[in-house]
Amino acid sequence: MHQVNQIAPREQMKMAPRLPAIGHATETEQADRRISPRRRVLKSGIATFNNRTAIARCTIREISETGARIQADDTRLIPERFDLVNEFDGLVAAVAVVWRRGAEIGVQFLSAFEPFQTMRDKQVVMPSTGATQKPTLRKKPVTA
Repeated sequence: MHQVNQIAPREQMKMAPRLPAIGHATETEQADRRISPRRRVLKSGIATFNNRTAIARCTIREISETGARIQADDTRLIPERFDLVNEFDGLVAAVAVVWRRGAEIGVQFLSAFEPFQTMRDKQVVMPSTGATQKPTLRKKPVTA
């Protein structure tokens, strides 16, 4: 009888080289394609769209000169192009989605970061021109 050396299926799996899935790049291949290196950060962000009338909260996880990796609870709500607000630094930039993977989105910057003005920054307090009155909780002031 001829005896054949058989390797258990589990052992074959250990010996087989690990290949990336079709259409997916390995981490080193992704790093090689990047124009500028990423820095790991943990900053709160806001994805604003529809003329800044709609928002989705997100976390900026990595950032570089050309793009960022953000994490959001529901990435399906975020469109292909939006404004990314870096709440910590008070900056905003226009971005485009490059890839989506689960709760993460890779974006490319379409514009440079510029200061973000909130409605609070735009409020103007006008000095009173009339006679000074005591503050009251009534809806209509009492006339004497």
